[in-house]
Parts: sequence; C-alpha cells; structure tokens
Amino acid sequence: MNKKKVLVLGTVQGEVPLVEAYKEMGYYVIVVGQNEAYPCCKIADESINADIMDRELMLKIARENEVAAVSSNVVERAIRTVAWVAERLNLEGIGYKTAEIFTNKYYMRKAAERIGIAVPRYAEVASVEEARAFAGEIGVPFIIKPEDNGGSKGVVKIQCVEELEEVFENTLNLSVEDKRVIMEEFIEGEEFIVDAFTHNYICENTDLSWKEKFEMKRNFISKAVVIQDADSCESAVEQKLLEANKRLVEGIGLKFGITHGEYIYNREQDKVYLVEITARGGGVYLASHLTPLATGVNVNRLLAEYSVGNDPLRESGLVLGKGAAAWYAFSLPKGQIVSVEGLEEARSLEGVNAIIDDKFFVGKKTAEMVDDSGKFGPILIYADTRDACNRIFDKVKQILKIKVKTPDGEKGIIW
Repeated sequence: MNKKKVLVLGTVQGEVPLVEAYKEMGYYVIVVGQNEAYPCCKIADESINADIMDRELMLKIARENEVAAVSSNVVERAIRTVAWVAERLNLEGIGYKTAEIFTNKYYMRKAAERIGIAVPRYAEVASVEEARAFAGEIGVPFIIKPEDNGGSKGVVKIQCVEELEEVFENTLNLSVEDKRVIMEEFIEGEEFIVDAFTHNYICENTDLSWKEKFEMKRNFISKAVVIQDADSCESAVEQKLLEANKRLVEGIGLKFGITHGEYIYNREQDKVYLVEITARGGGVYLASHLTPLATGVNVNRLLAEYSVGNDPLRESGLVLGKGAAAWYAFSLPKGQIVSVEGLEEARSLEGVNAIIDDKFFVGKKTAEMVDDSGKFGPILIYADTRDACNRIFDKVKQILKIKVKTPDGEKGIIW
C-alpha cells in the first residue's frame, strides 16, 4: 500500500522534529530547500533542491505528489508559501491573509492596535527621507527593522538621525518581499517570549521565556532564552503577558499552529508592548527542543496532526508538564580558533541536553557578530526551574574553554 505524502518547506535543523512526526504517523515526507547538506534531507523520504519562495513551483510539486498536507515549523519565509499552497489545494492551513499578518510587521501592528494590544509608535517607510521625517516625530533613540524578516536581521537601534544613512539601505534590502522598513520608538523594559499552540481558533500558551541579549551598541542579538511552562507562571507580570498573547493570537484569527510572540514589559507604565509575533515555532531549538523539554508537549507532533485534519486536543486541550529549559549562546573575538577544551566534559553534565558545536572547531575563522548567524552554540539545558538551568550553565562556563588567535593575542569566549 502506498503511503500518503506530505510536503515540508525548509530543511534546517528546526524542521527535523516535524519530519520525524510525519514519519511516525506513517507519511511519506518530501522536504524542499536549497541546501542538500541540511539535516532534513538526510531523514526525509525525498528531498528537492528548490526555492521555497517560488510559490508556483511549490504548488506544482504539491499537486503532482497529491500531498495530504503542506507545512513548515520554524522557517519564517515558508509561512506565506505554505498558506498560499494550502488554500489552492483545499488543504488544512491558516489562510494567506492571516499568514501576511503574522509575517508583515506593519500589518501585525495594525492588528494588535485593533485588538487592544499596545505597540510602540511606528511607521512604515520606504526611503531615508521618510525615515527622517518620522524620526522628527518620535525622537531618538528608535528602532528600524525589515518589514518582513526574522532572526534579528537588519534590526538596528538608531541613536542619532545621522546614523540612518549608514544602515537604512541594508535594512531595506533585508525585507524579503514587501520592501519596506518599520520604524518605531524605543521602549525601555524587560523582554519576554510567549510560545503557544492554537487549535480550532483557541490559543493555549505553552511557555514563557525570559530573554537576555548581548551588549551591543546597535544590534539586537539574543544570547540566552530561559523558558518555564506556562502553568508555573503565576506573577502579575507573567499573567499580563500570557493574557496579551492569547488575546492577540485569537484576535488575529489563527486556526491552528505554533506561535512565537515577543514582548516588552515596561514596569513604569505597567504595560505590555508587542515587539512581534509569528505563526511558526521559535528558532534556536525553541519549538524543536525546549518547549517539549520544559512542558512535555510535542508541539511539532501537534502541528503535524492538525495539518492533516486530525484534532487530538478537542476533548482535553493542552496538558502541560512542569519544568524549565534554556538555550545559551556565546560569541568569539575575530580571529581563528586554536583550541577547544572541555567540550565532552560539559556535555556530560546532568541537565545538559546538547551543545551544538558545528560552528566552533580548531581552524575556524571567526568574524564580528552582526546578527543571529554570528553567535555560537547554543547550549541546551533543562531542569525543574529557571534558576536550576542557570546554575547548570554556570558549570558549563567553568568547563568549556575556546581560544582564538587575534592580532592582540589569544582571547577566549565572550559569554
């Protein structure tokens, strides 16, 4: 008997649990991406080297294979294509208009305002001249970011209007399809992530994360995310964040799937501001590893189930386990790695799930970190509480040593 086929767009590590889920369910999995060395190509039944942004081609592949579902887990660029193809083939999907809201920061902010979620003052601009004009209204500092891209690419904090000339064109070019830049006032506060799974238009929060960023003048690059299951988040601030996320996702009208929302909480105003939200799992092993480790909920399997029309949560809803998990990254000075010590010892520590070492090895040349792709790791850790995760990480820092040869002599890890 021939297996039914499914199409997964994206072949990166974060898609692996989704591919595995489909295979466990008995489907023949076709993955599409432009790097045949990526992990999913090794475990899928079939891989196709193609651009997932080519919607007509993805539709052709899906139609020719008579797929039962088209899906993606963590790849931002796949969200619209998945929705577009699903609509045309009458497959389960979130709808193209909904996909646009979750991938376009301007539409996203408009939706948040309609629903009653606070956003910083913002504007959509297409030129330095327009940016300067809006800067005159909101003052400095302010943030610019591509209207439709993820992974901190092109996100810059502007301290004075003159800096716009240096960075605006790069940020504009990093807008994937919509070719606009979002400008918004800079809001002081603590940064949080709320992840959730939605089914039958009901949003259930899975976990809440605390973010820590590298100290950089202009760029915003996360160096640690520590998550706790949502049921254990009981403080007034945590409840505000969870309530805002649920209201936003349900207000936008998502039918099913994983969401990854980023927020700022300003204590002085006692106010939650939306940074951005997307209809996919969080990258850097969040949806693929950390949410399942902290909550016991395999959101990747749930995504696969709902994409083929199953409804496993209709009766009970989400049932969360209690726990915490985290990823920690680090940077290295510009130069060349000359030694790596303590890696296996650090890996063997109780609570260490994985240390991703594919980017640091002897002989590797290192460059200045300008976006998420320039950091190293991550180190994945799980425990009962956030504090326990941090204590395990402190042990890792004492053990793992990397030396980099620079013009100023040998230097080590920048934690």
